[in-house]
Amino acid sequence: MSEQSQSSPKPFRTDESGRLQSVKSYQLLDSKPEEAYERYTRFAATLFDTPMALVTLLDERRQWFKSCLGVDLRETDRQIAFCDAAIRSQDALVVTDALEDPRFATNPLVTGAPHIRFYAGVPLVSRDGYALGTLCVLDTRPRHDIGEQQIQQLRELANAVLSQMELRRAVLELERAGAALRDRETLLARIYDSVETGIAIADGEGFIVEANAYLWRLLEWPRSAFIGQSVGQIFTAGVDAVVGSDGEAEWECRIRNGRGSLIDVAVAMRTLRLSSGEQTQVIAVSDLHRQKAEERLVRMRADILQRIIAQDPLPEVLSDLCKMLEGQVAQARALVTRQEDGGLVGVAGPSLAGEGGDESLIGVLLRGGVSLSADAAARGEILICEDLEIEHRWPQSRQLLLARGIRSALVVPVPLADGSIAGTLGLFWTEPGLPAPRTRLIAEEYARLVGVALAHGKTVASLQFRAYHDSLTGLANRELFADRVKGAIARAHRSGGVVGVLMLDLDDFKLINDSLGHAMGDLLLLEVGQRLRDCVRESDTVARLGGDEFALVIETGSAPEVALVAGKILRKMAGPADLDGHRLHISPSIGVAVHPDDGADPAQLLQAADTAMYEVKRSGKRGLRVYDVTLAETATRNFTLMQELAEAVQQGRIVAHVQPRVDLESGTVPAMEAYARWSHPRLGEQEADFFLPMAEQAGLTRQIDRIVLEQTLPLLAAARRLRPDFRLCWNVSIATLYEQEFVEKLRARLDAYGLPTDCLQLDLVEAQLLRSLERSVARLNEIREQLPGLRVGLDDFGITHGAITTLPALPLDSLTVDRSFTARLLAPDARTRTVARTLVSALVNLSRDLEMDLVVEGVETEQQLRELRELGCRVMQGRFFLAPAATLPEGWQELGAGYQAKRL
Repeated sequence: MSEQSQSSPKPFRTDESGRLQSVKSYQLLDSKPEEAYERYTRFAATLFDTPMALVTLLDERRQWFKSCLGVDLRETDRQIAFCDAAIRSQDALVVTDALEDPRFATNPLVTGAPHIRFYAGVPLVSRDGYALGTLCVLDTRPRHDIGEQQIQQLRELANAVLSQMELRRAVLELERAGAALRDRETLLARIYDSVETGIAIADGEGFIVEANAYLWRLLEWPRSAFIGQSVGQIFTAGVDAVVGSDGEAEWECRIRNGRGSLIDVAVAMRTLRLSSGEQTQVIAVSDLHRQKAEERLVRMRADILQRIIAQDPLPEVLSDLCKMLEGQVAQARALVTRQEDGGLVGVAGPSLAGEGGDESLIGVLLRGGVSLSADAAARGEILICEDLEIEHRWPQSRQLLLARGIRSALVVPVPLADGSIAGTLGLFWTEPGLPAPRTRLIAEEYARLVGVALAHGKTVASLQFRAYHDSLTGLANRELFADRVKGAIARAHRSGGVVGVLMLDLDDFKLINDSLGHAMGDLLLLEVGQRLRDCVRESDTVARLGGDEFALVIETGSAPEVALVAGKILRKMAGPADLDGHRLHISPSIGVAVHPDDGADPAQLLQAADTAMYEVKRSGKRGLRVYDVTLAETATRNFTLMQELAEAVQQGRIVAHVQPRVDLESGTVPAMEAYARWSHPRLGEQEADFFLPMAEQAGLTRQIDRIVLEQTLPLLAAARRLRPDFRLCWNVSIATLYEQEFVEKLRARLDAYGLPTDCLQLDLVEAQLLRSLERSVARLNEIREQLPGLRVGLDDFGITHGAITTLPALPLDSLTVDRSFTARLLAPDARTRTVARTLVSALVNLSRDLEMDLVVEGVETEQQLRELRELGCRVMQGRFFLAPAATLPEGWQELGAGYQAKRL
């Protein structure tokens, strides 16, 4: 159910007594059927393709049909009349499905005959502002295809119906005036003052004795040629039934006007008897020529609108519209232009296209400085040029047009609904002169149709663009990209070149969305799209396939050139992006595939590039990889593992292991670190390094973090009964850190085991934390403020370039040295050993200066332990002390005492 309305063109009066009086003044209630009204209902039913159409009048208690098509009723109770709702709405009422509209769903006209499901009605508003009834169309099936243009056509038909009613009212007013006035002069004065209709007065013998000025203008006759003529001579039908009797008659006929042209008129004649006893005839004449022209315009408009909706080619539609306009305006040649890239281009001008000698006249009309059409479009105003010979505007185009015989013009700007100017509609003549007022009205009406066509064309073009382009970045979408790859392959077959397909995925993009919000994520996607455009030629295609996944197709001569472009993109992405007060580092993973070696069709190439890209992600992210056949096997294996990992999370095959941290200075075990382990049915137990990258790609890290916490909190609670200051170091992903209600959920879990917040340390992976440093610092400070005593540690420190410079800015309590440094202490190469010792020694001093705990992981041998003790390391963990296990062994709290005693 829907309603459509447009502001009423007349002031609308709502007092019911005045409305009823106005209805009765037309004396149409209970009158006989008339062909004029039947014609309008037939035309309305045809226009809307409905089986029923009505012209209705609303009395005090009933709805009466002056004309009814397809309905076996002459009246209904007003309380159930759809038209009563229509006149109350003050404009067009559209009910697309009456059964879905609570106002009409139980209406007997809906549930019973005539079973109305669709209704569209326009009030018939009298000239004094009262809604008398409606012109409406009805259907027994719902209709959801009715647009504003069709409703506007129904309004125009309603105006025509009202004109017919006003003609009758005019005659009635004349009759009432004749009864009140005692002489012809007073009668004529009243007629002239009150009626805008052609009026003639004939004597009892049928000779015209007076006529008003409107009739002279209509017929274009001099008054002397009209007075004294016989009514039968001028109006060639219907007279015999009136002259010399008290009868009345109405008919239509054609009259030759003063210029020799035949015009269509409607004639209504009434015989009146004056108070003097004389008998006279009053003849009211209406201009049917204009009415029929308007009917032709309605039909033409319907035809044009149907073609627009059917998406006929826009130039063809507008060309036919120009021809129709030229058929209505003598000697004129029409031109439609459209705004495009800041200027006007000719869209249609069938009678101008072949003129102009070496160039078309359309081109002449649009060039040469500021042209007539361009001036009208710029001003947004109708432009009229009476004679270019004496015109001083547009000097350059003026000379061009005069040279080609154009002397006068009328240009109408074509506005769109948003107020912008879509183009122009121009009429051009070879003779000077001002266009007639009616010509201007016709041109304006056609300009509105041009506006509908151009707006529809613009909408279709926009829909087509949106169908094949990403709505955020404006880049090609997946469908268009596949089509471009297909075309590039076809061209490569002819030229012998190659086609490169690049797949690019932003590392940790979900983290940016989670931490900074989707608006910031959108800004980053726009930045990436622009950087990609800057790296390729206009002939290459850049696409966004969805989310943070981009793709490019490169047409070139060799595979190495494709790799060069990929390297250029990687370097272009390396620079930081300053977006809305945040500095973000873009880290892409890029996969490259080349036709014909890596794929024969778009699907194969995309799959190959995607496989190469995911190999980059699996290998540590940020980089590029060119596809080779071994990657396909790896990709299949990784996909299978990812599916198995998701099942493992659901089925409880992710198990938490803990490993103590030993303080060799005090001989105590102050903490344990929690790890996730995957109990794989085929591969056996797998460490986190094996499956966490897959978990991150599959969005499983937060679930795994929760599993580890839930399984280790009972161990922590038991351990603190033996050592009250014992802590759990929980490896938590950055995605979990930014999870909504993270603090509330964590506090609830600690409270469930009676644990304080200082029993927990959040260990964060260095690489993740540093990708959005400012935001990470703010988030950690926020969490520590809400959970006093909570500690924060940085895990795997030292593997990210430049990380050491950011340490002072991070709110950290602990620093864990990556196990790779521990392994290098025993490397065969002396230089490697020296560098490792130097770096560990520097970290010992740095942590002391920053008042952080330093933890060294990965201690496997006694020799490593000795080396680390010599370097000043105090807290360690590794298999040398105790391997990770699902629980702490008995006597764990004494683990460090023995090593302290040995003083290794």
